[in-house]
Amino acid sequence: WIQHLMVENISTGVLCISPPLLSRVFQTLSTGVGFYNSALKLTGVPFPFAYAQVCDCLLLLHWAISPIVTSMWVETPEWAAILSFTQVFVLW
Repeated sequence: WIQHLMVENISTGVLCISPPLLSRVFQTLSTGVGFYNSALKLTGVPFPFAYAQVCDCLLLLHWAISPIVTSMWVETPEWAAILSFTQVFVLW
């Protein structure tokens, strides 16, 4: 529909553009439509359920182990809480 509007406005004189530039615009639009259709193909592929479950389990494991490891790494409990909260917050 965009190309149709462009052609109509060129024929009425609203868009005054040279033919080489116009062909380049049409080429860029068609390339964009091709990329859009490729992206639509990717959205049709479902995300694997087993992979999602493994990711969730690893996030829970990180949530449980991160404070323990961080408390062994730093000396004060305040820094351990801040650093473990930051790590978990960034990954979740």
